[in-house]
Amino acid sequence: MTSLADLVALGERMGYAGEELREFVSHEQARGREERHEERERMARKEEMERMARKEEIERKKEEIEQHTKLELARIELEKAKIAAGQSKESNSSGFERPKVELLQFVEGRDDMEAFLHRFQLTASAHRWNKKMCFHTLSGLLTGSALQCLHALGTDSQNYDGLKSALLKRFLVTEEGFHTKFREIIPSHDEDIDSFVARLEKVCDRWLELASVEKGNYEQLRELILREQVYTSLHTSLVTFLKERAPKSLAIIKELTTHYKCVYPDRPIRKDAIVANTATFTKKVKEQPTDVRPSARPNTRGYQQPFPLAQRRRTYSTGPNWQH
Repeated sequence: MTSLADLVALGERMGYAGEELREFVSHEQARGREERHEERERMARKEEMERMARKEEIERKKEEIEQHTKLELARIELEKAKIAAGQSKESNSSGFERPKVELLQFVEGRDDMEAFLHRFQLTASAHRWNKKMCFHTLSGLLTGSALQCLHALGTDSQNYDGLKSALLKRFLVTEEGFHTKFREIIPSHDEDIDSFVARLEKVCDRWLELASVEKGNYEQLRELILREQVYTSLHTSLVTFLKERAPKSLAIIKELTTHYKCVYPDRPIRKDAIVANTATFTKKVKEQPTDVRPSARPNTRGYQQPFPLAQRRRTYSTGPNWQH
């Protein structure tokens, strides 16, 4: 932007004076304002075009996801139709019909028992199995401690509902189990705040459901518990950032955390992710002796290395006096 003094000096160098100089300065000022106005309009148009391009990209990705979901659902329905059309029935010595359905065994430590039973129940409902068939089919999928639950049922071993109840209790799919899980849950490695809060909400809802808490009477309590657990699970620097802004809901917490990650992309959200590593490193450094020079090569042969020469001399000089 050219100042008034610069325009006057420029006009005088060009030979203008008096009224002509004033007209020249006014004209240049008007032209400058027009150029700045055009520049602002150009930037506004550019930003609008970029915003529209981002919006179109989001819509395109959304359509792709929806299309992929529709195709996947169609494939699943086709597989179900093939299974239903090609399923044959055979009887075994127990007198129940063994289904010809490929089911995965339960593997302790890898599978979640509640999710496993939910998937099994969906399969059983889709094929209209009775409880006797459900019991025999489920018992053939159990391994490890889940199989021990089956053996421990005794006379109740033919009860499908009893087997499910025993499995849920064994793997802590209970009110106390979900309460403990809710208190101990923390973000996994590189997990974002939306995914973590979604998992936290699911565990909280299951805990309150198993505790027979009626919906409609605990929403404020649920919000308070979730906020408290979020603060307990997140990194101290992030918790400080959030509490300074006093968010009143989980939605605001997620929004603030997303903003925090944009500003500090290298900082973790997981509790004490950096402090723990730093403390461990500091502890190892402090444990190293300061008066012993390290050897040139690491000891990989398993025997004890001798003291350095300087330390042997110091030990000899400070040892007992052997003169008589």
